[in-house]
Amino acid sequence: MLAQANRLRVAFNGQQVLDWREPDPARLKDGPIGLQLHGFTPPQEVIYKDVVIETFRKRTGSLP
Repeated sequence: MLAQANRLRVAFNGQQVLDWREPDPARLKDGPIGLQLHGFTPPQEVIYKDVVIETFRKRTGSLP
């Protein structure tokens, strides 16, 4: 997952599966990152492996 400004891109097994731009700037807020499993019956378990979280430097100046 790559989140930059109002754009979110997600890849699964090396293939991009989502490219979303949030059109409403009021919805962009800082907050926790959550990984979830939507509930189904019977109870399920998900194991996450090799999750890496990095942050980007804030850009300064004009873009090329």
